[in-house]
Amino acid sequence: MADGSKAGRFVPTLIAAQWLPGIIMLGVSRIVVNRLPNENVPLHWNAQNQVDRWGSPQELVWMPCFSLVIALIWTILMLVLRAYLIKRGDEAGHTLTVFLLGGLCMQIVFAVLDLFELAVADPHWGWWPTDFGIDKVAMLLTGLTLIVIGNLAPKTRPNGISGFRVPGAYASREAWRRCQQFGGVLFMILGVVMILAALAYSGVRLYWICGTALAIVLVLICAYGSYAGRKYAGQGEPIYHR
Repeated sequence: MADGSKAGRFVPTLIAAQWLPGIIMLGVSRIVVNRLPNENVPLHWNAQNQVDRWGSPQELVWMPCFSLVIALIWTILMLVLRAYLIKRGDEAGHTLTVFLLGGLCMQIVFAVLDLFELAVADPHWGWWPTDFGIDKVAMLLTGLTLIVIGNLAPKTRPNGISGFRVPGAYASREAWRRCQQFGGVLFMILGVVMILAALAYSGVRLYWICGTALAIVLVLICAYGSYAGRKYAGQGEPIYHR
């Protein structure tokens, strides 16, 4: 799947990688489920990191199946995005790579969360720390994902699917570039905040800290988008898609 740039050489590999976590965890889940007794296992935790739903071990295979559905949707969106960028004459390699890496990070998050559920359900997996709940796991993974996305965001070309598509970002290519840089920096900072919060807190306090930090970052990105749209509207080539 060539797109005319060296940046696109990893695209076929990343497409295949979208499917690997779901396929691997589906196989692992089936192995674990088959050796579990026919008793209810924990399937969901509340904000206090307490189990609030129990169910059949067979439900443990739902997360890998959900991951495979997301991989299919992500692949279709990637093809749509690629066709759109090529039609406009834009270099597609960097944008597709960033988009697929974001999807891969999401797949890894699903896989680790599924691994957590399996570790809790299977009495043979006694190595998981009992005080390291799913809330900490989720926030640590989310923080790492945000750092990766923030680092790659400035390489995203203007498009209608991925990137920081905030008001003002489409005023010009310079405005788009500035918004991606600003949003990328804030996402990396947010990722670090989430990781530190996950290491220090748990439960409701952890969710409040991370939720508040996310809200602040989103407000700042939207505000900067409006500013960049006014300041850089006349700089760089125009963007005609909205």
